[in-house]
Amino acid sequence: MVPMMRGLPATLLAALALSAQPLRSQAQDRITRIEGHMDHAHQPLNAAEIDTATSTLERDDRARTRLAKGQRVQTVLVERHEEDKDAPAGQRHADVVKYNYDTNETISAVVTLGPGPQVEQLTVTKGQPPGLGPQEVEEARLLALAHPTVQAELRAAGLRESDLVITHMQVPPAAPGDRCSTDRCVVLFFNTRAAALGIEPTVNLTTREVNIP
Repeated sequence: MVPMMRGLPATLLAALALSAQPLRSQAQDRITRIEGHMDHAHQPLNAAEIDTATSTLERDDRARTRLAKGQRVQTVLVERHEEDKDAPAGQRHADVVKYNYDTNETISAVVTLGPGPQVEQLTVTKGQPPGLGPQEVEEARLLALAHPTVQAELRAAGLRESDLVITHMQVPPAAPGDRCSTDRCVVLFFNTRAAALGIEPTVNLTTREVNIP
């Protein structure tokens, strides 16, 4: 009697475990699908969506004259547009911002990502440059690091580029007559994890000139 009673619960538990597995699997799949749908609506743009957003803006007839070939235009921002609360489920838009160095114009757009991507809103402002884009910050960093004075100061301090912590700040509108009152400028701060170096070049991204104070 004892062996039979001991074996019976184990058999029942095993059977219950086997029968519960499909239910758990189905429930988990459903949760995963729901979570995936919810996450997709709020997750950042993927690479394909970024390409779609930028290329759609560049093909738009209203934007073409502002993004003419031969002009120096920089993509400053491409990110997910915050949808209205009553927007259709699964709908996604992108905010795209480009800056034209030659005309000092900012081109801002809201792009529908699909199906049938198109520019829904387009705004052009002059003389009100947007925040710096990551490619602009990288260009400023490379220009500053290539400057002979910066190189000399780093050699004197016995430092390599890998030792540096470089931060930046966009230069606010300057006094009339200052190039940075009309040009796009950024100041860089060269430090290490242990100390501030006092190397603070200002990079004029419009002229690609570096000024060392």
